[in-house]
Amino acid sequence: MANPLSRRQVLKYGAFTTVGGVLTPGVSLAQAVVTDTKGILARDVQLSVGGTAIPAYDARPEKAGRYPIVLVISGFTGNSEQNKDVVRRFAQAGFYAIAPELYFREGGMQGKDFQQMSQISGKVTRAQYLGDLRAAADYAKQQSWARADRMGVTGFCGGGALTLHFAAEYPGVAAAAPWYGQVKRTYPDAPGVDAFSLAGKIKAPVLGFYGEADRRVRDLSGGAARVLLGRSAADLQEGGVGGRVEAVRGVLRQASEGVAF
Repeated sequence: MANPLSRRQVLKYGAFTTVGGVLTPGVSLAQAVVTDTKGILARDVQLSVGGTAIPAYDARPEKAGRYPIVLVISGFTGNSEQNKDVVRRFAQAGFYAIAPELYFREGGMQGKDFQQMSQISGKVTRAQYLGDLRAAADYAKQQSWARADRMGVTGFCGGGALTLHFAAEYPGVAAAAPWYGQVKRTYPDAPGVDAFSLAGKIKAPVLGFYGEADRRVRDLSGGAARVLLGRSAADLQEGGVGGRVEAVRGVLRQASEGVAF
Protein backbone atom coordinates (compact mmCIF):
# COMPACT_ATOMS: atom_id res chain seq x y z
CA MET A 1 0.00 0.00 0.00
CA ALA A 2 1.53 3.31 -1.05
CA ASN A 3 2.54 5.59 1.81
CA PRO A 4 1.63 2.94 4.40
CA LEU A 5 1.23 3.67 8.08
CA SER A 6 3.56 1.75 10.34
CA ARG A 7 2.16 0.03 13.43
CA ARG A 8 3.39 2.97 15.52
CA GLN A 9 1.60 5.43 13.21
CA VAL A 10 -1.62 3.39 13.30
CA LEU A 11 -1.50 3.64 17.08
CA LYS A 12 -0.85 7.38 16.85
CA TYR A 13 -3.72 8.12 14.49
CA GLY A 14 -6.24 5.66 15.85
CA ALA A 15 -5.63 5.08 19.51
CA PHE A 16 -7.22 8.23 20.91
CA THR A 17 -10.69 6.72 20.73
CA THR A 18 -13.23 5.51 23.25
CA VAL A 19 -16.09 3.03 23.13
CA GLY A 20 -17.50 3.00 19.62
CA GLY A 21 -14.83 5.43 18.45
CA VAL A 22 -16.54 8.42 20.02
CA LEU A 23 -16.85 10.17 23.34
CA THR A 24 -19.02 8.73 26.06
CA PRO A 25 -22.22 10.83 26.38
CA GLY A 26 -21.71 13.46 29.05
CA VAL A 27 -17.97 13.83 28.50
CA SER A 28 -17.07 17.40 27.62
CA LEU A 29 -16.04 17.97 24.03
CA ALA A 30 -13.25 20.14 25.46
CA GLN A 31 -11.51 16.89 26.44
CA ALA A 32 -11.55 15.48 22.92
CA VAL A 33 -8.56 15.38 20.61
CA VAL A 34 -9.25 17.87 17.83
CA THR A 35 -7.40 17.71 14.52
CA ASP A 36 -7.55 20.94 12.57
CA THR A 37 -7.96 21.24 8.81
CA LYS A 38 -4.68 23.01 8.10
CA GLY A 39 -3.18 21.41 5.01
CA ILE A 40 -6.21 19.20 4.32
CA LEU A 41 -9.62 19.47 2.69
CA ALA A 42 -12.47 18.09 4.81
CA ARG A 43 -16.17 18.16 3.96
CA ASP A 44 -19.61 16.61 4.33
CA VAL A 45 -20.78 14.62 1.29
CA GLN A 46 -23.84 12.65 0.25
CA LEU A 47 -23.87 9.01 -0.83
CA SER A 48 -26.60 7.28 -2.80
CA VAL A 49 -27.57 3.84 -1.50
CA GLY A 50 -30.41 2.18 -3.37
CA GLY A 51 -32.06 5.55 -4.01
CA THR A 52 -31.56 6.77 -0.44
CA ALA A 53 -29.17 9.66 0.22
CA ILE A 54 -27.05 9.21 3.35
CA PRO A 55 -24.42 11.61 4.70
CA ALA A 56 -20.72 10.88 4.93
CA TYR A 57 -17.58 12.80 5.82
CA ASP A 58 -14.31 12.75 3.91
CA ALA A 59 -10.93 14.42 4.07
CA ARG A 60 -7.75 14.43 2.01
CA PRO A 61 -4.46 16.33 1.80
CA GLU A 62 -4.81 19.79 0.27
CA LYS A 63 -1.82 19.27 -2.01
CA ALA A 64 -2.78 17.98 -5.45
CA GLY A 65 -2.10 14.29 -5.89
CA ARG A 66 -3.62 10.85 -5.71
CA TYR A 67 -3.93 9.27 -2.30
CA PRO A 68 -4.65 5.78 -0.91
CA ILE A 69 -8.14 5.39 0.51
CA VAL A 70 -9.02 4.56 4.12
CA LEU A 71 -12.62 3.64 4.91
CA VAL A 72 -13.29 4.57 8.55
CA ILE A 73 -16.13 2.65 10.24
CA SER A 74 -17.63 4.10 13.40
CA GLY A 75 -18.97 2.17 16.34
CA PHE A 76 -22.61 2.23 17.42
CA THR A 77 -22.41 5.92 18.26
CA GLY A 78 -22.30 6.83 14.60
CA ASN A 79 -20.39 9.43 12.66
CA SER A 80 -19.79 11.80 15.57
CA GLU A 81 -17.41 14.74 15.64
CA GLN A 82 -14.79 12.47 17.18
CA ASN A 83 -15.11 9.91 14.41
CA LYS A 84 -14.78 12.72 11.88
CA ASP A 85 -11.63 13.74 13.70
CA VAL A 86 -10.18 10.29 13.00
CA VAL A 87 -10.93 10.88 9.32
CA ARG A 88 -8.96 14.13 9.46
CA ARG A 89 -6.04 12.40 11.16
CA PHE A 90 -5.71 10.02 8.23
CA ALA A 91 -5.84 12.96 5.83
CA GLN A 92 -3.03 14.61 7.79
CA ALA A 93 -1.07 11.37 7.39
CA GLY A 94 -1.40 11.47 3.59
CA PHE A 95 -4.52 9.42 2.96
CA TYR A 96 -7.98 10.08 1.53
CA ALA A 97 -10.36 8.94 4.27
CA ILE A 98 -14.13 8.62 4.27
CA ALA A 99 -16.71 7.67 6.93
CA PRO A 100 -20.42 7.12 6.19
CA GLU A 101 -23.16 7.80 8.74
CA LEU A 102 -24.38 4.25 9.29
CA TYR A 103 -27.43 5.25 11.37
CA PHE A 104 -28.93 8.02 9.25
CA ARG A 105 -32.08 6.00 8.51
CA GLU A 106 -32.54 5.45 12.24
CA GLY A 107 -32.32 9.17 12.99
CA GLY A 108 -28.65 9.22 13.98
CA MET A 109 -27.18 8.50 17.39
CA GLN A 110 -26.48 12.00 18.67
CA GLY A 111 -28.32 12.70 21.92
CA LYS A 112 -29.12 9.06 22.61
CA ASP A 113 -27.87 7.09 25.61
CA PHE A 114 -25.92 3.83 25.44
CA GLN A 115 -28.97 1.63 25.90
CA GLN A 116 -30.81 3.35 23.06
CA MET A 117 -27.78 3.20 20.79
CA SER A 118 -27.30 -0.48 21.51
CA GLN A 119 -30.93 -1.26 20.75
CA ILE A 120 -30.89 0.73 17.51
CA SER A 121 -27.60 -0.65 16.20
CA GLY A 122 -28.62 -4.21 17.08
CA LYS A 123 -31.58 -4.01 14.69
CA VAL A 124 -29.57 -2.87 11.67
CA THR A 125 -29.02 -5.69 9.20
CA ARG A 126 -25.69 -6.86 7.88
CA ALA A 127 -26.93 -6.12 4.38
CA GLN A 128 -27.64 -2.49 5.30
CA TYR A 129 -24.27 -2.02 6.99
CA LEU A 130 -22.35 -3.52 4.09
CA GLY A 131 -24.46 -1.67 1.51
CA ASP A 132 -23.65 1.68 3.10
CA LEU A 133 -19.97 0.81 3.43
CA ARG A 134 -19.85 -0.38 -0.17
CA ALA A 135 -21.42 2.89 -1.32
CA ALA A 136 -18.78 4.88 0.57
CA ALA A 137 -15.97 2.80 -0.87
CA ASP A 138 -17.35 3.05 -4.41
CA TYR A 139 -17.76 6.82 -4.03
CA ALA A 140 -14.20 7.20 -2.79
CA LYS A 141 -12.75 5.17 -5.66
CA GLN A 142 -14.48 7.44 -8.17
CA GLN A 143 -12.76 10.61 -6.92
CA SER A 144 -9.96 11.97 -9.09
CA TRP A 145 -7.62 12.33 -6.10
CA ALA A 146 -8.09 8.72 -4.96
CA ARG A 147 -5.91 5.72 -5.69
CA ALA A 148 -8.67 3.25 -6.41
CA ASP A 149 -6.20 0.35 -6.33
CA ARG A 150 -5.13 1.12 -2.76
CA MET A 151 -7.92 0.84 -0.21
CA GLY A 152 -7.65 0.06 3.48
CA VAL A 153 -10.39 -0.22 6.08
CA THR A 154 -10.42 0.40 9.82
CA GLY A 155 -13.17 0.51 12.41
CA PHE A 156 -13.85 0.83 16.12
CA CYS A 157 -15.95 -1.34 18.45
CA GLY A 158 -18.90 -2.50 16.32
CA GLY A 159 -17.02 -1.01 13.41
CA GLY A 160 -14.11 -3.29 14.27
CA ALA A 161 -16.23 -6.36 13.56
CA LEU A 162 -17.60 -4.70 10.41
CA THR A 163 -14.02 -4.07 9.28
CA LEU A 164 -13.53 -7.83 9.03
CA HIS A 165 -16.90 -8.38 7.33
CA PHE A 166 -16.14 -5.68 4.78
CA ALA A 167 -12.63 -6.99 4.12
CA ALA A 168 -14.14 -10.40 3.41
CA GLU A 169 -16.83 -9.14 1.04
CA TYR A 170 -15.43 -6.13 -0.83
CA PRO A 171 -12.99 -6.87 -3.68
CA GLY A 172 -9.60 -5.22 -3.60
CA VAL A 173 -9.22 -4.34 0.09
CA ALA A 174 -5.45 -3.96 0.57
CA ALA A 175 -5.34 -3.88 4.39
CA ALA A 176 -7.70 -4.05 7.37
CA ALA A 177 -7.21 -2.81 10.95
CA PRO A 178 -10.05 -3.60 13.38
CA TRP A 179 -9.95 -1.90 16.78
CA TYR A 180 -11.57 -4.31 19.28
CA GLY A 181 -15.27 -5.11 18.81
CA GLN A 182 -17.28 -8.31 19.15
CA VAL A 183 -15.80 -10.63 16.54
CA LYS A 184 -18.48 -13.24 17.22
CA ARG A 185 -21.25 -10.75 16.60
CA THR A 186 -23.98 -11.71 14.13
CA TYR A 187 -26.78 -9.68 12.55
CA PRO A 188 -30.58 -10.06 12.31
CA ASP A 189 -30.48 -11.07 8.64
CA ALA A 190 -27.38 -13.31 8.92
CA PRO A 191 -27.54 -15.18 12.27
CA GLY A 192 -24.85 -17.70 11.32
CA VAL A 193 -22.31 -15.25 9.91
CA ASP A 194 -19.66 -13.84 12.23
CA ALA A 195 -16.17 -12.54 11.48
CA PHE A 196 -14.48 -15.88 12.13
CA SER A 197 -16.75 -17.68 9.69
CA LEU A 198 -15.45 -15.31 7.00
CA ALA A 199 -11.74 -15.85 7.72
CA GLY A 200 -11.18 -17.84 4.56
CA LYS A 201 -12.47 -14.97 2.44
CA ILE A 202 -10.14 -12.33 3.86
CA LYS A 203 -7.14 -12.02 1.55
CA ALA A 204 -5.68 -8.75 2.86
CA PRO A 205 -3.23 -8.38 5.76
CA VAL A 206 -5.08 -7.73 9.01
CA LEU A 207 -3.70 -5.85 12.02
CA GLY A 208 -6.06 -6.34 14.97
CA PHE A 209 -6.06 -4.41 18.24
CA TYR A 210 -7.54 -6.31 21.19
CA GLY A 211 -6.90 -6.32 24.95
CA GLU A 212 -5.27 -9.41 26.42
CA ALA A 213 -8.02 -9.56 29.04
CA ASP A 214 -10.87 -9.12 26.56
CA ARG A 215 -12.93 -12.19 27.42
CA ARG A 216 -14.72 -12.07 24.07
CA VAL A 217 -11.39 -12.96 22.47
CA ARG A 218 -9.71 -14.85 25.31
CA ASP A 219 -12.53 -17.34 25.77
CA LEU A 220 -12.70 -18.36 22.13
CA SER A 221 -11.29 -21.80 21.50
CA GLY A 222 -9.04 -23.44 18.95
CA GLY A 223 -7.50 -21.93 15.83
CA ALA A 224 -9.92 -19.01 15.75
CA ALA A 225 -8.53 -17.47 18.92
CA ARG A 226 -4.93 -18.07 17.86
CA VAL A 227 -5.59 -16.42 14.51
CA LEU A 228 -6.98 -13.35 16.21
CA LEU A 229 -4.05 -13.16 18.60
CA GLY A 230 -1.56 -13.63 15.75
CA ARG A 231 0.53 -16.30 17.48
CA SER A 232 2.36 -17.73 14.46
CA ALA A 233 2.33 -18.29 10.72
CA ALA A 234 1.14 -21.86 11.32
CA ASP A 235 -1.83 -20.55 13.27
CA LEU A 236 -2.66 -18.20 10.41
CA GLN A 237 -2.78 -21.13 8.03
CA GLU A 238 -4.97 -23.07 10.45
CA GLY A 239 -7.40 -20.19 10.64
CA GLY A 240 -7.52 -19.77 6.88
CA VAL A 241 -6.65 -16.08 6.82
CA GLY A 242 -4.79 -15.17 3.66
CA GLY A 243 -2.69 -12.49 5.24
CA ARG A 244 -0.92 -11.39 8.41
CA VAL A 245 -2.87 -11.04 11.64
CA GLU A 246 -1.17 -9.37 14.58
CA ALA A 247 -2.42 -8.29 17.98
CA VAL A 248 -0.87 -5.49 19.98
CA ARG A 249 -1.01 -6.84 23.50
CA GLY A 250 -0.02 -4.92 26.58
CA VAL A 251 0.24 -1.69 24.59
CA LEU A 252 -3.26 -0.32 24.83
CA ARG A 253 -4.88 0.29 28.20
CA GLN A 254 -7.30 -2.41 29.27
CA ALA A 255 -10.64 -1.35 30.65
CA SER A 256 -12.48 -3.31 33.33
CA GLU A 257 -13.91 -5.60 30.63
CA GLY A 258 -10.56 -6.01 28.96
CA VAL A 259 -11.47 -4.03 25.84
CA ALA A 260 -8.44 -2.29 24.31
CA PHE A 261 -8.83 1.49 24.20
